[in-house]
Amino acid sequence: MISKLTGTVDRQSFLESKEGSLTFDVRGVGYEVFCSAVTRSQLPENEQTSLYIETHVREDRIQLFGFYDLIEKQVFKKLVTVQGVGMKAAMAILSALSSHDVLEVIQTQNAKALTQADGIGPKIANRIVSELSDKMSDLFENSFSPISPSEIVMKANFANNHLSQDAISALVNLGYKDNEARQIVSLVIKKHENAEDLKIDDVIRMSLQEINSSLR
Repeated sequence: MISKLTGTVDRQSFLESKEGSLTFDVRGVGYEVFCSAVTRSQLPENEQTSLYIETHVREDRIQLFGFYDLIEKQVFKKLVTVQGVGMKAAMAILSALSSHDVLEVIQTQNAKALTQADGIGPKIANRIVSELSDKMSDLFENSFSPISPSEIVMKANFANNHLSQDAISALVNLGYKDNEARQIVSLVIKKHENAEDLKIDDVIRMSLQEINSSLR
């Protein structure tokens, strides 16, 4: 099984990503890897980086799920043990909330916070909190240790989730596909040094500029 890959992100695949997948180039071999929006926001451009991989084998396909850190991978593996939570739903949760936030939600029994993820209703959210409250105790201590610089950047990028969602909705209304809009907005916020100061108009304007530049 593949457990880790080191390489570079194919930028075109990042922009054209479908369902959160991208092409990860490892010495000329491209691997399709599914990543959360949080992980994608931390991937550097044109630089080697590593992804922790969870390999999912089915009769008709092999899927790779990539994570920027081990905590996110471990949270993902716990989420998919809950009945009704598949790979796609787990990725949706980790795109709406960081792994740290998911652990905090479960520890504080705040099931409502999980419903901001696409496809997660109150019933599933309550089941996640109920089933995982005792199964994630080993992750709480690691997750709530002092925050690293990369985690600070990630928190700044995703501190205002409503801003990204509003920008995505605006791009979709302009005719762009949902997945494309999510990728572009994530990329724009990642590039901005002071993401917490961004306004909705700024994100939309820069997203359109990014789309136009990729078409040249």
